[in-house]
Amino acid sequence: MNNNWSSVANKKKKQDDPLPCHKIIITEELKRELLKNDISVDKWYHKLMMGQYYSNDGVLMNNEPILKRLSNEYQKALYLKSIDSVVLIKNELLNHMPEQVWIHTYLTGHVCNNKGVPLNNESSDLIQLSKEYMDIYNKIYTYI
Repeated sequence: MNNNWSSVANKKKKQDDPLPCHKIIITEELKRELLKNDISVDKWYHKLMMGQYYSNDGVLMNNEPILKRLSNEYQKALYLKSIDSVVLIKNELLNHMPEQVWIHTYLTGHVCNNKGVPLNNESSDLIQLSKEYMDIYNKIYTYI
């Protein structure tokens, strides 16, 4: 009986696991089709859903339950080249995490690469922009 339980648990786990990103091939044709539907593989939401961003503590940013589910579905939709599904998932992501929230998270240094380096430190322009943003944010926050 334990063998059956183990078999069911392993099947469930395999179904819940995200598709490996390296199996998803985004051709130029698919990129064009995605762009027609306002999806860019160079934008933050695509990179977040593909597991390219980490938090300060080294954990994938898409590890939160809803983001994990959306990420899995996004990757499956890309793998199946289901453009309509990709659009729906992107919209659901933006309902959960509007772009303004992402910008705040990014500029405050909470988005890192796989080595733990905050992405707002990638260039002198980003460093300056982040500093200015934090100065304004802190001034506003102290007045509230």
